[in-house]
This record gives sequence, structure tokens and C-alpha cells, in this order.
Amino acid sequence: MPTRPTHLYRGDSRKGVALPDPAAPTKIVAHILYLGGAGRPTPFISTSASRSAAEHFAGRDGRVWQTDEDLASSLGALHISAAELQSNLTGNGKGQCRWDDPFEVAQARAYVKQWQEHLLNWSQVDTSEIAKRVHNSFT
Repeated sequence: MPTRPTHLYRGDSRKGVALPDPAAPTKIVAHILYLGGAGRPTPFISTSASRSAAEHFAGRDGRVWQTDEDLASSLGALHISAAELQSNLTGNGKGQCRWDDPFEVAQARAYVKQWQEHLLNWSQVDTSEIAKRVHNSFT
């Protein structure tokens, strides 16, 4: 059984973590594959158990932000672990990972493995609270 990561990292802007849209209908596979590109509405924030993966996404002009499952959960995020994603991203996907294209499901699974990706699902948080809660989740 995989161990829980102590920290979750995110590479993002120096100014702060990009805010999710709790009401967005974006599905997990579309989020992982970055369908719709930058600025697309999504209820998810991608994080990684790997600081080096976050450094990659931060690039030269960004920074690495840090949180952990307990802190994010206490502020309303639902943690979806890399192990859960790996388990559900098979065939046409299972549960929240259900998708019509098995090739895209397999590609999403490969990315989860490559980047040690975990998701924070903010869909249960009121839109008026999202900025404050995300800000308080990451240091």
C-alpha cells in the first residue's frame, strides 16, 4: 500500500495558485490532459508528491507552492490521491474518471504516474469562499 505524501507541491505563478472554479463541469480526464488550455474552468487543482515535478511546472518565472492533504481537506478540498487516480484511470475510466476515449484515459494515467499527480477537488466549496480557502491552503 503506498504511503501518504507528507507534502503536496504545485508549480504555479509567483503571485499565487490559480483559482479553481467549483461550479465548472470539467471532468478529471479533461483536467489532467489540459483540454481547453490555460484559463479553462476546472474545479481541480493539480498537485504532486514530487517537488521536482512542481519545479518543472513553475518554470523559471513561477514558484513552488506547498500544502498537505489534511490542511487542504480542512478548508474544503477533496483529495484524490495518485493511487486512486491510477486505479480509476483504466479502460474507459471508473467513477469520476469515466471518459469516452480509452486512449485519452490511458494518456491521463501515464501523466498521473509521470508527475506523481494528486488532485484537490474544490467543487464542494462556495464560489465566494474559493479565493480565501485556496490562499490559506498553500504556502
